[in-house]
Amino acid sequence: MSKKITTEYKQSTEKKDDEFDLLQGRMSYSILDVIEHMISCGMSEEEIMKLILRDVQQIVDIHFEEES
Repeated sequence: MSKKITTEYKQSTEKKDDEFDLLQGRMSYSILDVIEHMISCGMSEEEIMKLILRDVQQIVDIHFEEES
């Protein structure tokens, strides 16, 4: 069984992050978790980059198709 690698975005206690910063931070940590998992599965950097970019592109495309 693989180790748990999930990270959690923690909001700064010194300054309140605005909603955009909070969402961007959560997204970054989520992508980093996926990358770490892919690395632990033995995937190459090239494969990881290709799949992450593909998935992000699909999410963006679907969002804008639904808004049209």
